[in-house]
Amino acid sequence: NNANDGTVSSPWRTITYAATKSVAGDTVYILGGNYGNENVVMSNSGTATSPIVFIGYSGTVSLTGSDRASGTGIYISGKYIQVSNINISYYRIGVETYYTSYVALNNISISTTGATSGYDGWGIYIYHSSYCQVLNSVVTDAGAEGIPLYYSDHITVTNCTVTSSPNPANPTDYYFLIYYSHDNVIKNCTTHNQHTAAGIHPGHGIGIKDEPGVSSGHSYNNVITGCTTNGNEESIFITHGTYSNEISDCTVNDNGLNKIDYSVGISVRDGAHDNHFKNIKVFDSLYGVDLGDTVEGGTGQVVSNNLFENCQFKSTYSSGTIDTPVTI
Repeated sequence: NNANDGTVSSPWRTITYAATKSVAGDTVYILGGNYGNENVVMSNSGTATSPIVFIGYSGTVSLTGSDRASGTGIYISGKYIQVSNINISYYRIGVETYYTSYVALNNISISTTGATSGYDGWGIYIYHSSYCQVLNSVVTDAGAEGIPLYYSDHITVTNCTVTSSPNPANPTDYYFLIYYSHDNVIKNCTTHNQHTAAGIHPGHGIGIKDEPGVSSGHSYNNVITGCTTNGNEESIFITHGTYSNEISDCTVNDNGLNKIDYSVGISVRDGAHDNHFKNIKVFDSLYGVDLGDTVEGGTGQVVSNNLFENCQFKSTYSSGTIDTPVTI
């Protein structure tokens, strides 16, 4: 009961209420159970030495939205906040950080976000934030984007997975996305597109994409390393004027999916320049590398000065036949 004193023997009822009462140095222990359709707002702030900590313990902690097309499970605008061990499903957005910094999300599981059609649904949405961490988390069936970083810097995303189930009502479009952001790291992360039906979008795996047709202010100094993509259309993508980014030690596995429509291991397009690709392995994709200017953003977008170092393209397909393995 929220009229209780918030102790182990006299606990509060809702996570929402605990978030309004917690201050720097507090740890909120959340007992396992389904807390239903709460929209938790964490606006209070901790400090560098005394963060506010929310920990799910003794069983699975769940937040379950009402319709997957509305609301946010956890909305964080406070600083120096740590959240771990929570499952979130059937909201429009699972977790959103908003104009904040020094937030750490660990072992967060999010599923089935967004309406059943259209570009809608976000898993862990990092927006105008700095010096945050996303660790050991999983997003399944986010209708638009799994883990996007928007206008953010110094974010680290480590050991996370974004996946679409075999029969999604609204399949994920962008699994990991960096958008107008800089100095971020996506490390040891994985995508899994598990649906194979013709006409269902296999999605974009891990990469950086700014707004088409905009000439300045693009993403830079981002690092994507140690990641693996499985069954996406554009597996690794660097597009729209983004520059000085490094992608290294990644593996692309198309797994025989989506060759009829389109699949590419590394897509560098629409004015992306001065990016470094190192130790990338591409297996079983229709195209190993695609360099070019698409209809997004008009014509004349020149791809230039991108370096490929020690990259391997094996068992790529052309016209339905296996090509000779190529290394550059």
